[in-house]
Amino acid sequence: MNYSSSSSSFDDDEVAPDPALLIQRQVSTQWDFTFQQFGDKINKIATKCIQKHLTTEIYDQAMRDCHVKLQHGDDSHSHYLLGYYFHHGYSSIGIDKKQSEYHYNQAAQRNHLLAYYGLFQLDRDKIIQSDDQHLDQQQLAKKHANNLIKAAAFGLHSDAIQALRSLYRSSQDWRQEINQFREQNYETIKQLKQNTIILIDSYNCLGFLEYLIHKCNTLDQLRDQASDEDIRVPAKSFDYFKKASQLGDPRGDMNYAFYTELDTPLCHGNEVSLQELDQIKHYHRAVLRGCPLAAIKLKASMRESRNEVRNILKHRYYVENYIKALPYSDVYNQLGSMHFNAGQPFYIDIDQGKDYFFQAIVNPPSMAGPVDRTEYFYLGLMYEFGIGVQANITTAAHFYASSIYPHHDISLALCRLAKLIEKGKLSQCNINDAVQLYQYGAYSHATQVAPYCHYRLGRIIGQQQYQHLSFYQPVSVHLHMDIAFSCFNEEALLVKPAAMDRYVVSKLMEDGSCTNTSSHIPVLAPQRNFYITRAHFTDNYLNRFYSIKAWLRGKILVAADADNAKLYDQLNWLNKEIKTLWGYSPIQLMMEAYQISQRYYSKQLTVEHFRFDFQCAKSQLQDKPNAATYYKLGLLHQYGLGGAVKDFKLSAEYYSQAAELYCPMASINLSFLYGCEEDGDCPQLYYQVFTTARELATVQLQNLVTAALNGSIRAIDIMQDRLKAYSCWRDIIDERIKDLTKCFNKKILGFINKRLSNTTSSKYHAEMGILLMVKELNYKMPDQKAVKEILKHLEESMKLGNPAGTFLYAFTKLKLKLADNKMKYINLYHKAAELNHPGANRMFFIHCNTNNSKCDRSDENTKDDEKKASCVTNAANFGFPDAMADLAITLKYQGPKNVELARQLLHQSISDKLLGCYRVDLPIAELGLIYQYYWSSSNHYELAAHYYAIDAFYQMEDAKSRCYLAKLIIHDHIKAKNKLDDAIKLCQSAIYIQDNCYSAYAHYLLGKIYSRCEQYSNINSQNMANEHYNSAFQLFYRNHSHYSSTSCMSNYYLGVMCQFGCGRRKDLNKAKQFYSCGLRCKCKNNVYFIKHYLKKCQNKLDMLKDSMQRQ
Repeated sequence: MNYSSSSSSFDDDEVAPDPALLIQRQVSTQWDFTFQQFGDKINKIATKCIQKHLTTEIYDQAMRDCHVKLQHGDDSHSHYLLGYYFHHGYSSIGIDKKQSEYHYNQAAQRNHLLAYYGLFQLDRDKIIQSDDQHLDQQQLAKKHANNLIKAAAFGLHSDAIQALRSLYRSSQDWRQEINQFREQNYETIKQLKQNTIILIDSYNCLGFLEYLIHKCNTLDQLRDQASDEDIRVPAKSFDYFKKASQLGDPRGDMNYAFYTELDTPLCHGNEVSLQELDQIKHYHRAVLRGCPLAAIKLKASMRESRNEVRNILKHRYYVENYIKALPYSDVYNQLGSMHFNAGQPFYIDIDQGKDYFFQAIVNPPSMAGPVDRTEYFYLGLMYEFGIGVQANITTAAHFYASSIYPHHDISLALCRLAKLIEKGKLSQCNINDAVQLYQYGAYSHATQVAPYCHYRLGRIIGQQQYQHLSFYQPVSVHLHMDIAFSCFNEEALLVKPAAMDRYVVSKLMEDGSCTNTSSHIPVLAPQRNFYITRAHFTDNYLNRFYSIKAWLRGKILVAADADNAKLYDQLNWLNKEIKTLWGYSPIQLMMEAYQISQRYYSKQLTVEHFRFDFQCAKSQLQDKPNAATYYKLGLLHQYGLGGAVKDFKLSAEYYSQAAELYCPMASINLSFLYGCEEDGDCPQLYYQVFTTARELATVQLQNLVTAALNGSIRAIDIMQDRLKAYSCWRDIIDERIKDLTKCFNKKILGFINKRLSNTTSSKYHAEMGILLMVKELNYKMPDQKAVKEILKHLEESMKLGNPAGTFLYAFTKLKLKLADNKMKYINLYHKAAELNHPGANRMFFIHCNTNNSKCDRSDENTKDDEKKASCVTNAANFGFPDAMADLAITLKYQGPKNVELARQLLHQSISDKLLGCYRVDLPIAELGLIYQYYWSSSNHYELAAHYYAIDAFYQMEDAKSRCYLAKLIIHDHIKAKNKLDDAIKLCQSAIYIQDNCYSAYAHYLLGKIYSRCEQYSNINSQNMANEHYNSAFQLFYRNHSHYSSTSCMSNYYLGVMCQFGCGRRKDLNKAKQFYSCGLRCKCKNNVYFIKHYLKKCQNKLDMLKDSMQRQ
């Protein structure tokens, strides 16, 4: 990677260095230590942040737990753990080699594979003090060679494998002992052909030994000129592993898969190679035969690039049913992450996740792959941001630092520690320490870590405030920024980019800090890039953090515009208030508000939600079932929720019935009920498991094309993802395109020159358009030739009267902004909707909602309203959740008699969101409003808070739920630990959302809170109340005369503020004017919401007139 020499500190004729060389030169010239001492320096920085008493407390408790287990029975792993703690001195007792050896021996006698290596380590350490090195090596080989081979052959112990390779090449004693063990196994398989157990062990050992000896001999012959990747695994190894597998041994399958992976490294892109499929198939077979260690390897093989709904379920199944059986740190990390980072609130359990992370600390890794110590990072996050624990920066720094020393894990924990130091939050460290940590991370080349560290270095090293320090080097700023930009962009090209990648790239683009313009990603406006980041909002906690950070930055960019000067001043003023009250930055406040809302989420109420949903679906099944009914029953039986039996066959039957009634979501979910052995799919998770990926692809393609024909654009996205991941998908699609081309040439099924019927031909043209979209269309950078071909087929389908072709033609034109007359294509949606097309019904009402937000529309648009009502009802019957929600809101405001039906529809729509089956934002807060204002159960306030919390989890820009949750807290309708703190933070977060009406309402609520409390000594409550009242008045006033659905609400609160003197002098005449203005609001959009505030305005006006007359 070359950079302009003008942006570096090197000579003009010198080529700028690569990132590693840049860091080496900086370290050598800036600090008083050499680059060779760099690692020691980083360890010292980490040690300054580690609290030793915390570490010893954790390990002392773990030792007590081990002793309790041993008192209650024989436990090999407890013996191993005690040996492990005494060996490394992790507890307050310190190092005790005798106790360590005793417990390792006890574990080894019970065939604990990690104990074999522990004993070898202890004896190897003794050699250093021995006078007779040869004798010691000879004894060491005789004592440990066989056990190390078993650890490698039965447990994939990476350190044992490496030690055997080194010793075989360096020690004649070890070489002799290993060769002798191989000969013994040769004799075993010749003589004991009937003893299956011994044969299996011998086959696995021989398979490993053939690999080991071949690799060592080859390296010796080539004198280390060849790399490991150049040396293939010998065929004999695979033969022995196959023989073990044929005798029913899962370790044979695991070894076969592992050495397949070793022999042919996985491709770097998203495509799944044939070797990878073979590898996954054998890991999968090993798991099914009862080898939990293979489950760790299998899960690692299911790469995140293919981590859609189907694989998320698969991952949870393997973790809960197989990996859980292994008490190792990498396993506990998987379990902890599964509970901490779940994409759905139903699966999140912070306390359980925290317990697993602490278990990961006190347990060693399985050594079956790269050591992953992410438990320290997640515990650091929890303590830094107060997630499930009391926030404590010092404790957070302790966990971040513990991943660096003694574990030498270069992860995002290093970045967070450096950031805390950089921001001056750790008094024991200074800015030099932060820079050195960033330099160490930048040198590591670790994904995300290295580019982020370059980004932070670029932000720091050129700042004027540091010009007196040794690292000050402004000429290198652009160089670091270019490296960060290139790396993050490269990640975005190869895999799904994380929110942090998007945020940093957007920030660099905004600042103009980098000079690199060679990126293949189109450079968008910074604001747009920040908003794109929101797509990763619920992926995991870190993505949520950077999504909110990017979102806030986007808001500030918009506010900084000259036309938004007042808004910019208001945000700056709010930032100061937050800093004064809580000591927070806005991002910390937004994360805190998110955590507050999650405290009011209830898993039990979610269980009740699904139970009610199932009861409604069963009732509809007896009455008038439609596509939505069958789809809902299929969904609940797939997951086994709400009292529905988990039955994939029954689920598939319901989905099939829904698909026959043109429900596109049913076709998609039906495709997820099929699996294949080559992709590691377990029969317990699927309706049917095929042998090969090609068989699976054939069935899934058929279902997904059907879904796309019925209006699901998501189906096209899924097919594009599969096309990138599996070569067999490309082959099948190409074959189908050829078949369709023959159809159009009148050469189908052997009938030459037989004309196709219009119905069949129109369907084939629509299908061809879909397949070409999947194969050729990139919405961000569309190829004009491909677009032309796609539109040709879709237009032909439309001309032949196919509603799917009409819908897809209109969608493509509008999506690619090729529509010369937008209404023309919206009318095409309605034309397809009249022919009962599911997707067209949905898209027509969505465009109606988008375009009909104005008030006082003439009666000539009544027909459009009738069209929209018909389309939204039809779309709801087809099972579209957003259509159900829209219909429910309409019913809710029509009067009390429709509230129950509205509640049922909202429940059904939200279920899809809770299970991750639908990506579109839904008005979840509306269900909370039904329970808060229209329901009479004893727990209706808890139910309302529960749905407001769900809304806050999924939808970043819904201020309504935050305001109403705060209102419940203020009025003591729900229990709250920190009543006023929670309410204030929720309202402050709602203001940042900049929804004029509800941001104004949040200001109004804050004014009420501050005017009635004196508990905050660091602020003047009355002045703060007046400030918020004034802001509320300005925002409400800005909206009061607009012809929008919220103008009546704005007038109502303007009247209230004038009537009662909120932040201003009482003015009853002005209050009357605002109430009267509210009564004049006439809006055909959300008319029943308007009626609600019309009634409130009328009541207030009548009361005010009576009061004035009495005076």
